[in-house]
Amino acid sequence: MTVVPNPLHVLITGASSGIGAALAAHYARPGVELSLLARNRERLDTVARACRARGAGAQIHVSDVTDAQEMQRVVLACDRRHAIDLVIANAGIGGAASMTATAEELAASARPIFEINLMGVVHTVTPLVPCLVARRSGQIAIMGSFAGLVGLPQAPVYSASKAALRVYAHGLRRLLMMLWTAPTLRHRCATRVVASKRTTMRGAVHG
Repeated sequence: MTVVPNPLHVLITGASSGIGAALAAHYARPGVELSLLARNRERLDTVARACRARGAGAQIHVSDVTDAQEMQRVVLACDRRHAIDLVIANAGIGGAASMTATAEELAASARPIFEINLMGVVHTVTPLVPCLVARRSGQIAIMGSFAGLVGLPQAPVYSASKAALRVYAHGLRRLLMMLWTAPTLRHRCATRVVASKRTTMRGAVHG
């Protein structure tokens, strides 16, 4: 397994604000290409301009992570333009948008939270896995939460989505490690899946 210590092409979802925008700024430097995905074009433009001012190349893609076909098209197009070294699946619903006060709100929020927080990550990561494996290098970072370890009473659906995401990340990492050690695939490389943690109540809708 080869981890790229200084990635030259970073793809970030939910890049228009919050943690995603901060990550874009962190990686923005001369020689680095950023592919910034989110739903809000105006905010994406602002983040991209700031990254270019730091010397990075920055391409924006107005995308919905819940759309599997769209994400496959965008992610693979980004990879064809310049091989992606690091994908950060950051887009998600958190903060006030994930808190529920009534049973009706709980039921109404369940599907969109799971579609974005869990399936959005799957749609982001899945198209790129064969590319990273074939290149024998690359990293996958999945944005998690402490709520995935201990369910929050004010955000039970959000907590469940992050718990599912944590298990998905661990399972994906083990799968890729199996591909790495399998005799028939010993020349292929598993990517590194990092389940980062963030507090729940400080976010909003990322992307």
